[in-house]
Parts: sequence; C-alpha cells; structure tokens
Amino acid sequence: MNMLKMMLFGLALMWLSACGSPAEPIDSPTQPASAVAPSTASSPTGAVPADSKMPTELSKIRTQIQAALDRYMDAMNRGDETALANIVDQDNLTFKRVQNDFLKSPAYSWKGRNPRGTVTQVQVVREPYVKVWLTETVRGNHIWIFKWSDRGWLVSEPDEEELGARTERETDKFVVRYFEWDEALVDGVVKAVSEAVDAAVANTGRKAVAKFLVRMAPTFQTQSGRSGIGVAASYNSSAKMLSIRSPESFGGTFSGIGAVKSVPDIQHEFTHLLVDEAIAPRGTIWWVNEAFAHYFTDDLRPATVRASLSNKVYSLKDLNQLEVEGGVQQTDLYIRAQGTVAVQYMVEKLGGRDKAWAWLIAEAQIRDFNESFNKVFGVTYDQFEKGWQEFMKQRYGG
Repeated sequence: MNMLKMMLFGLALMWLSACGSPAEPIDSPTQPASAVAPSTASSPTGAVPADSKMPTELSKIRTQIQAALDRYMDAMNRGDETALANIVDQDNLTFKRVQNDFLKSPAYSWKGRNPRGTVTQVQVVREPYVKVWLTETVRGNHIWIFKWSDRGWLVSEPDEEELGARTERETDKFVVRYFEWDEALVDGVVKAVSEAVDAAVANTGRKAVAKFLVRMAPTFQTQSGRSGIGVAASYNSSAKMLSIRSPESFGGTFSGIGAVKSVPDIQHEFTHLLVDEAIAPRGTIWWVNEAFAHYFTDDLRPATVRASLSNKVYSLKDLNQLEVEGGVQQTDLYIRAQGTVAVQYMVEKLGGRDKAWAWLIAEAQIRDFNESFNKVFGVTYDQFEKGWQEFMKQRYGG
C-alpha cells in the first residue's frame, strides 16, 4: 500500500511539471527588450527551452539583440567579468579571452565610460549567427556577430570550421586569401589594399619586389598570431604576408566601419614590407622600422609628439634602448613618436626622401649610427642627435 501511494505521488509530480511554464530566458521571443534594464547585467541570461528555435522575424531579432547589447554595455561599464560571461559566448575560448582582455585593458576598456549602444540593422548570415550593425558612444560604429544559443543571444564569432572553405583572389600586385564567410566583402577589400599600396608607393617611391599575400581573418581565432583587440593589421616578415581583419567583424570594426577605414593600417604594414625588402637579408632596429612606417603613412601624430616633449626629449640611446626593453607602454608611444620625427628631420633637413631610405639601407649594412650618418648625411652621431632634437622642439614645442 505504501508503495502504491509513492507511485501515485510521483505521477502527480510529473503531471504538475509537464503543465508548468518553463523558465524563460531574458532574450526569449516572448519577452520584450524593454523588460530588461541594464542593472540586470550581472544576472544569468536565463535558460531557453531545448526546443526553442531561433526567431526569424528581423524586428523581433533586433529587439532581442538590443536587450542583449544593453547588458553587454552595462557589464563593460561596471567592469563586471561575471556579467560579461553571461552575454559572451563561453564556448568560443579565443573570443572569450579577447573579451576578458578588452574588459581589463588599460588602453581600451570601457569601464566607467558609460558606453551605450544602439542596434541599427540586423542580418541573418546563417543560423545561429546574425550580423549586427550598431553604433556606440565610445568608439563609433561597429559590426558584431550575435549567436542564438540555449541562453539566448550571445556576443560571439563563428568557429573556424563554420567559416567555409579558404579561397583566394589574385591581382597583379597581391593575393588576398579569405574564408567563404567573407566572399561578399572581397571586392571592397581588394580595392582598399590597392589604394593602400598605391599610397605607399607614392609616398616612398618604392615598389614591392614581388607579389605578396594578404590574409583576411573574419574572427580572432583565425587572425595570424592571435593578436589582441587593438591590432587592426600586422606584417609577417618571414612569410612576406600582411594580415588584416575582415571589415565586417568585431576586430575589423573596432575603430569604425568600412574597408576604407583599414587603408591607413594596410598602408602602414605594407611600408614595413617595403622596409623589409629594402634592407634584406638584414633587419633594422625596432624604432627605425616603426618610424619609417609611421612617417611614410602620413601618421606622424603631432599631438603625441607634443605630449612626449612635455615628458622628456629623448636621445638616440633612449630610442635604441627600446629595442632591448620592449613592451607597449606610454613611454613606448612617446619614443615611437619622437623617432618618427627623426625620419621627418632626415627628409626635410638632410636631403629628402631618397636620402632617408639610403640611410636606412646603409645602417642595416654598417650597423653603426655614427658611420652611417656620416656616410649618407655627412654628419656625426652627436650632430644628428642635436639637430633632430632642436628641429623637434622648434616644430612641436618643448
């Protein structure tokens, strides 16, 4: 008899469970975005029923993603790692790491900056991924990917195996290698790279020795070297390859939307390639390489130079020491800025653009600043240093 009562009690519990409403996620199709306030960002996103399918109506998707974006912005503003984990895809380990680094970055973090974001357009790429155009109040306009999951909408990126086949687009000067995911963007990227190359050739008077590779990455997982959020492009000397981010990705739109936004970054990295080819098979010291890339990309940054001069007028020894110390600190940015003025001084006061490149080549061969300065410019190490420092102070103050 006791056994019969227990069985009946168990059946009653099962019936009650089946009739009850499952817990809805914050992003569930039945819950309006207005019901979610930014202050709930530290709460779990909520569980979506196993049979809940990704919504298909764009207006509904947009409303739900706006709610998710509000929570993301609030988590970033409060520096709340737990809240961020509730809105960022935790299964994509690379993207998770990048977002945590972003949250804590002294240079890029939005903590305490009251970021606000507005979804302006959504496009279903392929289930469960939606491409989202948004504008936010700290850095401008972006294109991010949101993923539908059993926790609702999450900020995410596809895994590499979801990006489709790798393919290539070849031009007379370079080859762009990309994933099928970015097929629709290739024409714009080819145009941007072509503009960057033409601008670099015009500024430097030099051309690439051979056709080079441009590798486009739509995700942080596929970016060469797994570089951080602030790196828009890079140059790999051993592979003679430029690595760029897709112009419709989190990393590719970190500083704005559109392939044309990447032209200065591509031009900078292509100038590194020109430096590399000019001095091959030798190399050059780090600040010289960066100074040439900045100056010949019209990226001298006068405000940074002025700020650096209020800190210290550096010596050539200081610049050279950066190669040993490494690191990207504020002093690094100051030293790099004053190093760029050293190239400006060569061009404007010591004989022009071609003389500057002649010195670069000579220095790579001689490995002695005093001798290379004397050979190309007819000045000693001390004369160059004094002339550069005086030129810098007169031009930028300090």
